[in-house]
Amino acid sequence: MTFHLESCSYVCAAQDVLVYLFGESAVHLTLEGLGTVTVQELGQSVREALHIPDSAREVFAFWLCSPLLDLQLKLRHQPYKLCRQWQDLLYRFTDASEEDISQDEPYLQFRRNVFYPKSKEQQIEDEAVLRLLYDEAKSNILAGRYPCDPEHWTDLGALSFALDEGTGLDDQQFATKVSSYVPAHVAIGSGGLFSTLRGKSSRQAGVEQNLLAAYRKLCTSVGDSPEPTQLLHQYLHTCHTLPYYGYPEEEGDSHILWLEFDGEEDGTAVNKLLKIYSKQVRKMSSASQYVVVAACLRSVANYLTVARAR
Repeated sequence: MTFHLESCSYVCAAQDVLVYLFGESAVHLTLEGLGTVTVQELGQSVREALHIPDSAREVFAFWLCSPLLDLQLKLRHQPYKLCRQWQDLLYRFTDASEEDISQDEPYLQFRRNVFYPKSKEQQIEDEAVLRLLYDEAKSNILAGRYPCDPEHWTDLGALSFALDEGTGLDDQQFATKVSSYVPAHVAIGSGGLFSTLRGKSSRQAGVEQNLLAAYRKLCTSVGDSPEPTQLLHQYLHTCHTLPYYGYPEEEGDSHILWLEFDGEEDGTAVNKLLKIYSKQVRKMSSASQYVVVAACLRSVANYLTVARAR
């Protein structure tokens, strides 16, 4: 568990916390008063550890993630308390079985803020910030969470090769790394396990040749020592053209999106939740679309509150 819930209490003087990033890395923090630490306070510590400027504080958010639920946290949320309430949240927001819920455990992740506009993301110049966005986008491409056609993942794979391995690979070095730079379903190949054991299928050979050609073309255009920010911008710009980049997470295969609003009833601050069932959930990818939908639904929620009071 990220917060070592079994051993930690609110009176602990200092506790270790792991905040996970994409790319199989994590930020290790030691915090006092963990039980009452807010996301806003935690954000300052993580940004300092990652050398991210305060000007980029809105780019990323903290998420509690598990196989059953990904939940983006607000600045006022206290992650430790939400971890203690995780099973209640699963009963509230998922249709998982009681057995699955009892075995589910969350971890804390620092990743892209789903509400951050792509138009602002395109203006970022800080390499550390761009690198984190790149690591997340690359992970989603390779895992198939950002479906795309061969032209896109070939261009993205070539950019990743240049960013991670440099522009000086020979053909043999390139061939040994191909499977790490294409989506998993592409790397396996159309012939399955046995064809892989016998040797490359014609499809796999074609994938490798296309990716190598894209890599060689890129290396020629950018030169021997390209600026990392140039390649990072190219990668993210290509991802911005994909329909699912930056979309709000949906719940499983049920096409469900939860929207939470801060509201007030009888002078008391309350949270209002709306549950949207729609196959178009994933297409609400830009912040502008999302805000328009949220604003409309907020009006509906407020109207229903007034109507109920009457």
